[in-house]
Amino acid sequence: MPTKIEPLPPRDLLLTLFKYDPDTGILSRISKRKDHRCGEGIQCGSLNSRGHIQVRAPLKLYQAHRIIWMLVTGEDPGALQVEHENTVKTDNRWGNLRLSSQLENTYNNNKYKNNTSGVKGVHKRKDNGMYMIQIKVSGKTVRLGHATTLCVAKQIIKEARQKFHGEFTNHG
Repeated sequence: MPTKIEPLPPRDLLLTLFKYDPDTGILSRISKRKDHRCGEGIQCGSLNSRGHIQVRAPLKLYQAHRIIWMLVTGEDPGALQVEHENTVKTDNRWGNLRLSSQLENTYNNNKYKNNTSGVKGVHKRKDNGMYMIQIKVSGKTVRLGHATTLCVAKQIIKEARQKFHGEFTNHG
């Protein structure tokens, strides 16, 4: 079940709290209050359990990249994801952020840490030594078959990803 996304505070309020540099991705506080640990030009916030930068505004924690989207566009992304195109969760440069559905966001994931073939969507079967190829499409696993070499398997999965994942293609 997807988590409920809190609406962001109004943009006018956020503009009084934060300054954003789109070239560096740094979200800093405008406030000169002594109890704030970060000042202008210094990244504010902390890492949450999923590796994203979070900031308090004014009484709740929000993901910094969502605040940035609101500051730049004036629009709350609502149920849409604000995705990091290069998959680096702390890289909040404007050119690296884009809106996506939750499904599109999963297409942009890197390969799993336990991947043994080195190719996202490919694993070597122990019983016959063949490379099994599969891809997620619209949340469902689609088996694309087997290949005798990793090179062939890599080419098949690459073409399938480009066809089904479009601009959110990530080869891992």
